[in-house]
Amino acid sequence: MSSISIFNYEDPSLFLRDSWNKKRVYNKNFSLRAWARQLGMSSHGTFYHIVQGKRPLPKKYVKAISNSLDLSPKESMYLETLIDFSKAKTIEHKSYYRERLQDLAPGRKLNFYEIETFHFLKDPLNGAIIELTNLKGFKNDPLWIKDRLTIKASLNDIQNTIKRLLDLDLLKLDNKGNLVQSNSLLHTKQDIKNEALQEYHKNVLNLAAEQISEQEVNKREYNATAMGIKVKDIPRAKERVREFLSDFIREFEANYGQADEIFQLGIQYFGLTDKLKEKIQ
Repeated sequence: MSSISIFNYEDPSLFLRDSWNKKRVYNKNFSLRAWARQLGMSSHGTFYHIVQGKRPLPKKYVKAISNSLDLSPKESMYLETLIDFSKAKTIEHKSYYRERLQDLAPGRKLNFYEIETFHFLKDPLNGAIIELTNLKGFKNDPLWIKDRLTIKASLNDIQNTIKRLLDLDLLKLDNKGNLVQSNSLLHTKQDIKNEALQEYHKNVLNLAAEQISEQEVNKREYNATAMGIKVKDIPRAKERVREFLSDFIREFEANYGQADEIFQLGIQYFGLTDKLKEKIQ
């Protein structure tokens, strides 16, 4: 059994780093080069990047690492599953390996911040509830929130969303028990963030399509146009869109606690054509 419990970890590189530091307590001269050689790695530089979290840990080294750290079979299986979890590219695969890790971790409730972050990013309901706390007379009451939202959400959805936002420290309770924004930032790996943002934009577009026939025209603004553009101007065009969004927020976003209503602003800028590719002869 390792002196450091692997069941406390959600990242294989962090486990390796802590295990190496633990080894160095007993042998200050034990270097990463020496450990890499012990594990049968041809390059200590590669192992250095693995320990730093800059490269994934290949599963072929699980047995050698297990022997080096005296891991039990169950701990070895946890390490192998942790590697699978860290390499998974979709939220479905992440969730699958999360359940396996949860089964292997005796009596522990793992956070898996990355999973919760994905669920936050993909659903417009999360951002809507955060912004709802900015309304005059906001009430920390799922039924009140449900009545104010144009997004179709059940009380259970709202309660789960509030819990997630509290867990992610994006909302907090003040000394009177009121929900308030915490001004914390999210951190997540790039591949999950990209997938989540794709889901988010799809959900916002679906919401916009739904509301176009639900809301009065004097309370909404929908515009769309097609235009020709030079390829060299695309980066600048994207920059101008971002500048507009920043300027719009600065001019119209109400001070905290002063908003009357919450609005969603979405901007889409995408190609309707693609250059014809030459056929390979």
